[in-house]
Amino acid sequence: MDNFEQERFNYEVSFIVKNEEDASFLARIFEKNKAEIINAGVLVKMNAAYQIRKQNLVYLGTTLFLCDSECVEKLSDDLRLEDRLLRFMIRRVKNEASRETRTPVVLREKIERKRFIPSKVANKNFEAVLTNEALQEKIDELK
Repeated sequence: MDNFEQERFNYEVSFIVKNEEDASFLARIFEKNKAEIINAGVLVKMNAAYQIRKQNLVYLGTTLFLCDSECVEKLSDDLRLEDRLLRFMIRRVKNEASRETRTPVVLREKIERKRFIPSKVANKNFEAVLTNEALQEKIDELK
């Protein structure tokens, strides 16, 4: 069992931090756990939908890395203990092509496109609003 080497897979960690400077500690944690960073994404400034530890303005980042399953467990434990990290999620990535559609910049563009939806109601022609007197006259006409 000494010569047994575990298979290494591609993983992606998505994380949220308070400040841009807070993301620098991730490289040390990856190095400590012998994880090989393949691609460190750019941090994107975002307004959180709800407060995360009393923070509305946060930075979202992603990092693609290579390691074995034991490394992921240790890495997850180390990240859980880190105070500067507001949230994180680690997932296994089957291939690098699928990662291109999940960068924070692409996700943010998708969100922005969904926010503005032209209203179908605005295109309808409405009749003029009648006053109370005009409505009363219409009722009298129908009687």
